[in-house]
Amino acid sequence: MSPIAAAVRGRAAAIVVLALLAAVPGIATAYPAPPEHRAWTYVFAGFTAAPAATDYDHRTVTLTGELLRRLNSGGPEEAAAGETVELLRSAAVPADDGDSLGTVTTDAQGAFRLDDVPIALPAAPGTVPGPRTVVVRAVLRPGTPEGPGGPGGPGSTASPTPPAQNAEARVEITATPSTARLTVDYQVGAVSAAGRPVTARGTLQRDSGLGPLPVPGADVRVTYRAAGLPLLVEKATTGSDGGFSVTFPAAVAGTVTASVDGPADPYLDVVATGGLSRRIDVPSPTPTPTPTPAAPTPLPAALPVHPMTATTGPPTGPASPAARPAAAPKHVQPADTPNTLAVTGGGTTRIAFLTGGSTLLLAGMLLMVARRRLRTAR
Repeated sequence: MSPIAAAVRGRAAAIVVLALLAAVPGIATAYPAPPEHRAWTYVFAGFTAAPAATDYDHRTVTLTGELLRRLNSGGPEEAAAGETVELLRSAAVPADDGDSLGTVTTDAQGAFRLDDVPIALPAAPGTVPGPRTVVVRAVLRPGTPEGPGGPGGPGSTASPTPPAQNAEARVEITATPSTARLTVDYQVGAVSAAGRPVTARGTLQRDSGLGPLPVPGADVRVTYRAAGLPLLVEKATTGSDGGFSVTFPAAVAGTVTASVDGPADPYLDVVATGGLSRRIDVPSPTPTPTPTPAAPTPLPAALPVHPMTATTGPPTGPASPAARPAAAPKHVQPADTPNTLAVTGGGTTRIAFLTGGSTLLLAGMLLMVARRRLRTAR
């Protein structure tokens, strides 16, 4: 056998022996693997959120941290460069898997940073408004520490390396929503054949350090529920002053209600201020009465005419307080008053005429006697 063939056969035999020894339990541990084949333990250092609290006007934070590693076999910690860290938001403590906020890669010093991370508010427990706690986690996803080209990675024929242990850090952020107040007033018009017009006017304002401020761009829903009719829904959006206005016809009696429509802003706790609902009565319209033509005014009845009767003294008996107006004097005929003389024209009675004549005759006789005496005296 040539020397070359003998050397090849001896090397092959050594490889077979080593393979058999590696298959025996306990023998492989006596020959530790090279450092690049060993598993690492990872830890986070200095994971923080700035600011540590959010509110209606400040809803984002900056997350920063550092990732370190050390060999399982011992040794000092060192920066874990080039590792992928995922950031998650969770509402539970201890945190559930949560929603992903993004991923970052550690730099040469093992540091990472994610700016302008929005912190959404979880639903309020029950109906009690107030601050809520949001948990943000930094998680290292386990993989092959040596990278894709190293032993155990894709395309490698070497034995797979045990994966790195999971590493996780968390930070708590206090999120405080603003208290918002919805006020509304209802104006009801006159009843007509179509019902009554109803106008809902209101404002949406929130509390702040500067006092009440308007909430623009919020969706408000006004509903009208009446028996026997489908639900009527009207929508409006608040303006720059936080105000809104909705007008609709109410055909029959029902209840109108105003509310902030969803999905509502998680940084607003809307509280009822009273008067958001109102009962609207829609009575039947009163028919307009047809005017009745006025009856003609009757003419006054003619008063009876009584003949005049001469009197020689004041009237006897009590005077009537409401004497009827005297009728126009009637032309007196002789046949009507037989005791008067027609020649007198004024209706002079015969007695008055005879008495006056006797007086004249006596005066004439006295005048004659007086003349005779005057003549005798001469």
